[in-house]
Amino acid sequence: MASLVSLDLHCHILPGIDDGAKTIEDSEVLARRLVEIGISHVVCTSHIQADLYPNTRATLLPLVASTQAHFDAVGIPLKLVAGSEVRMDQESCVPESWLTIGDLGKHVLVEMPPGMPLIGSMDALLFDLQARGITPIIAHPERQAPLQKDPEILARWVDRGILAQGTLCALAGAASERTVMTLEGFLQRGLIAFMGSDAHNVDRRIRDLDQAVIRLEEVVGAENARLIRFQNPQALLTGEPIIRPAPYTPPVAPGLFQRFLTSFKRA
Repeated sequence: MASLVSLDLHCHILPGIDDGAKTIEDSEVLARRLVEIGISHVVCTSHIQADLYPNTRATLLPLVASTQAHFDAVGIPLKLVAGSEVRMDQESCVPESWLTIGDLGKHVLVEMPPGMPLIGSMDALLFDLQARGITPIIAHPERQAPLQKDPEILARWVDRGILAQGTLCALAGAASERTVMTLEGFLQRGLIAFMGSDAHNVDRRIRDLDQAVIRLEEVVGAENARLIRFQNPQALLTGEPIIRPAPYTPPVAPGLFQRFLTSFKRA
């Protein structure tokens, strides 16, 4: 079996295009840190948001190419994959602005607006994407209050073939307690197909990733962790099917009395 790539599905590494890296030097610093922690490929998920970041496929693709050329020139072994993070509103979610992952026309990372409008509106937009043959990947659903309150909304979407990406650093505590608990619940129900850094610069989202990786395996088990971190992200690039993780219940650590009994029986 060929070795699996380590791909960060969600990263704002392109310079001067959104609220991520401001300069090519910022991009270089972020890229070097990602390589240090073992990332080999990054999907460049710059925002597409009509009222704030009016990026399009036509403007983003050349920037991916020029940033890759810069990394190659300075010896950074990081491969950039085209992509975007599309705001799910009527103004931003239009065909001419979409930049799907790898520009393959199959998957696109989508972001819910703050506070998320009526679920019915989201249903319609998500269904329209699927009707066009594009599978939406919902970015960081654990941050959305309606999904925190009612996880069954995400469960219904996933049952319908929609995918979801959690934020890895949240598992290291770089989020509110409610967000962390929501994410771990989604993971254990098999609702999260991918994890991503959502890195904008070298901050806690990057610094704590080693710790977050350890926590991910504790939450979903070694097999699911490998699927989420390696197999499913690679499948995005190769066109293979995305596999839904199996539900997982972590083993309960024995209490003090149980450990005493076990020790007594062994004596």
